[in-house]
Amino acid sequence: MNKATNSELMKSENEKLILRLIMKEKYSRADIARITKLTRAAVTIIVDNLKSKSIIKEEISDYSGVGRKPKILKINKNRYYTIGIDITRKSYNVGIVNLAGEIISSEENNLIDIKPEQVLNEIINIIKRLVKNSNIDENDILGIGVTAPGPIDHYNNIILTPPDFELWHNTDVNIIKNVFKRDIPLCLENIANATSLYEKYFGNCTDNPDYISLLVNYEGIGSGIIINNKLYRGPNGHGCEIGHISINIDGKKCKCGNTGCLECYASLDEIIKNTPYNSWREVMDNNDLSIIEKEIKYLSSALISVINMIDINTVVLSGDITYKSKIICDELNKNINKKIITKKEIAVISSLNNNPVSVSASIIIDNFFN
Repeated sequence: MNKATNSELMKSENEKLILRLIMKEKYSRADIARITKLTRAAVTIIVDNLKSKSIIKEEISDYSGVGRKPKILKINKNRYYTIGIDITRKSYNVGIVNLAGEIISSEENNLIDIKPEQVLNEIINIIKRLVKNSNIDENDILGIGVTAPGPIDHYNNIILTPPDFELWHNTDVNIIKNVFKRDIPLCLENIANATSLYEKYFGNCTDNPDYISLLVNYEGIGSGIIINNKLYRGPNGHGCEIGHISINIDGKKCKCGNTGCLECYASLDEIIKNTPYNSWREVMDNNDLSIIEKEIKYLSSALISVINMIDINTVVLSGDITYKSKIICDELNKNINKKIITKKEIAVISSLNNNPVSVSASIIIDNFFN
């Protein structure tokens, strides 16, 4: 919803509304007033205040029509920065990201049989080194976004009990905040939810308020749902676990305790098991339709159930499955639109290439703009 209020009590909300608009499109002050229904005077006060803080800037547009060229408002992408940290079962990535989702600097290391305490302390050292080498003032860092395999406790920043990640069970990542002298926000999120936030700001859904992000990798299948521009978490903070929808009630036993979970069949490790291929890339490069069609059948089954349940129109595929993803997206579109209850056509699209550090940073960027 783009309608705003002129009330002084809503000044902060109006500032964030204007920032979200500028983040997505090139608008003039007049455009902002028209879209938000704020008065020109109110827009001027807010814009001038944001300019005084160097959060936004104003530039002459490349308008080629008759009359004076309008000035366009833009986010000053290097005014603030975010630390992004992605922890997986095999490695960890640490980096600095600006407000445009661009990586300023980053570092990746292996994560094999190393105690969490040692890794977290090393992450602190990496952050200090990256910040120093980038000549960034720590006061210009908005916060630290951390992604990890789920389930996680988002509210207390604790990695709970992810399968095949026993060494990290019940690990509190708040220690990373000690990297800075001041108190700084730190947010832990599972990678699938963070991926959906990345799509909202830097991916294919910047103008779409409602969509499912489906992350399909070798390790498993995750999902994040955005409804009315907000991440759906549910009352316990776990959001939506499409990977653990049962597509075969008499099927394989899942590590979660359920039977026939989608992840047991359609995670990329599972789909290439007992085949001549070592990777999903090899499957796609060889155009092995028997395996591709099996993957499409599994994903379609789960997505049809979810779409029938929550009536959403867009699915964004991300993760390793996006290699040569046109055939997957086209066939999923056909299968899903043939079988869903709603009359409105569903669009299955592929994610833009995204870096895990930018995905992790999106958690804090979402806090900033909301």
